[in-house]
Amino acid sequence: MVNDFTHTVHAMANTRCVLSLSYLLACMHAHVCVGVRNYQIIDKSEVTTSTGSTKKVSESQLVEIGPRFVLIPIRIFNGSLGGATLYQNPAFVSPNEERSLLKRGKGDRYVSRTTHNMMREKFVEENRVPRDVLSNKSVFSD
Repeated sequence: MVNDFTHTVHAMANTRCVLSLSYLLACMHAHVCVGVRNYQIIDKSEVTTSTGSTKKVSESQLVEIGPRFVLIPIRIFNGSLGGATLYQNPAFVSPNEERSLLKRGKGDRYVSRTTHNMMREKFVEENRVPRDVLSNKSVFSD
């Protein structure tokens, strides 16, 4: 589905030069994206000489002049700023949700680290080596 919007700007009739600009705004819909491109139609008139005669040739070119961008719609409402939701993008994840997931991951790391430290302390307590009565420190102590 392609929608084309055209707008032509002309200079006032009493000016010395006549300015004629033609613009084309192309909006293209593909999958879930809307692509927008801005074009200008440039008319060129060239003088060509073939076999000694002069001839004016009018030539038009389509040149992309504007920014090219892609829009990914999140929600489309029935009204201008609210109303019933007509379309909602199911693949969209808000930046706030992404940040909260990252923070939850860091919180889970903290919980796993503290439980590991507690298990390590318990292991060390249960597997402590008893004091040897025949060690050098106990035999040769003052």
